[in-house]
Amino acid sequence: MHGFWRPGYIYAKDFMPFWWLLFIIILFLAVHGFVSYYKDKELGIYVKAFALIWLVGLILAAGIRSPFADFFKFLFDHIPLMKGMRDTHKFVTMLCLSYSCLGALGLAEIEKSLENKKSIIKKAVILAILLVPIIYSFAFFNGFADQIKPTDFPKDWYEVNEFLNQDKDDFKVLFFPWHLYMDFHWVPNRDKRIANPAPLFFDKEVISAKNIEVPGIYRQVYTPYQVYIDYLLRKRNEITNFGELVSIIGVKYILLTKEVDYKNYFFLFNQSDLKLVLETENFYVFKNKAFKGLIFSVDGVAYVKNWDELIEISKREDITKRLYLIGSGKEEGNETCKILKFEKISPVKYVIRDEPLKYVIFTEEYSRDWKLNSKEPMKAYGVVNAYVVSDKSVPKEMVYARYHKICLPSYIISFIAFVGCVGLLFYDWMRR
Repeated sequence: MHGFWRPGYIYAKDFMPFWWLLFIIILFLAVHGFVSYYKDKELGIYVKAFALIWLVGLILAAGIRSPFADFFKFLFDHIPLMKGMRDTHKFVTMLCLSYSCLGALGLAEIEKSLENKKSIIKKAVILAILLVPIIYSFAFFNGFADQIKPTDFPKDWYEVNEFLNQDKDDFKVLFFPWHLYMDFHWVPNRDKRIANPAPLFFDKEVISAKNIEVPGIYRQVYTPYQVYIDYLLRKRNEITNFGELVSIIGVKYILLTKEVDYKNYFFLFNQSDLKLVLETENFYVFKNKAFKGLIFSVDGVAYVKNWDELIEISKREDITKRLYLIGSGKEEGNETCKILKFEKISPVKYVIRDEPLKYVIFTEEYSRDWKLNSKEPMKAYGVVNAYVVSDKSVPKEMVYARYHKICLPSYIISFIAFVGCVGLLFYDWMRR
């Protein structure tokens, strides 16, 4: 029931050659609980349900290296929800749930059979049985044999966070190296590889990698930001205006932490529009001199075939002074950029206070759900949102429509259902 698939870790079974005897006791309790109660009028249906959960969990947890491999592959390929279960050890939780519930019933039956025994004998037997799962997984209580330890972030992580907070602008932070999982030398675990904690640690919004980089799978998340930054990194040796190219996604600062392959990102020192403003033990902090704000406005539009052409144009002119669309069309307007004043009401609502030019560019990832006064966006630069402004009156509202149509109603329904369940439990308790 350990369930974890990565090799090289020490488990409780590595300390106990007799571990299988403890599991036999756990399995016996579960089977005993099922046999004792599966015909019970009140509990029988629940007992059968947990037995079914156990069977399904066993089949799914075995994954593709089992007699059920073809069945599992069929589910994975044809049921969307199964895509999130690529690590089949997740299904071991179904086994544990069944063992715990059915095992508790098995223990209850054993307790009944000891009613005529001396109290000390009864208590000793029950205590011994209760200790079985604790001994079976004793490493859970000592950091999994000292392999996992709690820690705090290094001091300069707080220093950098405070530095960013001193800038009162609304902006995004780009975090390098560009890996979802990487080794951080300050993590006290034996295995220092963890998911990048930067998006959860820093107060400012952080754009970081979502690429899992396991054999055969580089990424499973293909959002505009992720694909765009991947593309720029592939072209890093051809770029000297990286700041301008990431300003279109609202990046004002770039953090490079001194971990793993961070020297591969030293191209940042050669950029004409990036300035090193802070260096600490664990960080280089660059400020983007080409930053135009989260929302800005331009007067002209032009068209490019792809990002290759966009980069070539950016070497000759400032691409933030014109809206660039991937496709074909007629070039119009002047090269003019205006940074717009706005108010961020919430993460799903912005109010523009300035009179815009002909086009408004909003540096959030492109989504048809981001609407300016109910108008759907164009895909600016192939990555963010842009709108044609026909009415220049202000204020103008930028709203994430999906939140109000789907997310908020779902939250309300969930809350009502939760309150209803609590109410039913309370009513049943009062009635009893």
